[in-house]
Amino acid sequence: PSLVDPRSDLYAVGVLAYFLLTGRPVFETTGQLDSLEKALYADPEPPSCVAGCEGIPEGLDAFVCDLLVKSPHDRIQTALRAIERLEQLDVPDWSMRDARQWWDAELSRRVRERRL
Repeated sequence: PSLVDPRSDLYAVGVLAYFLLTGRPVFETTGQLDSLEKALYADPEPPSCVAGCEGIPEGLDAFVCDLLVKSPHDRIQTALRAIERLEQLDVPDWSMRDARQWWDAELSRRVRERRL
């Protein structure tokens, strides 16, 4: 059996969702080997536990974590099931304007941190 199947794509969706919610990659790494090791063996920190991301709704947090489960057999199995889970979430509306404001504030925060 192939190690790459549609569940791999769902993991990738989880990686993207994680970045969009937190502004950082799933794993902070020191290089390619460290990145590969963490991707294979480390459990990611839930998005809501990342500094500044405490307001992520519980259901959305759990959804992203379920997409990032290491074992494909334990991960959300299909894109249809992922969509069903998303539709069940009770999350506030998020407009393009909201996103721009958040990213502007996040960029400003990161610039300030680098100067200190």
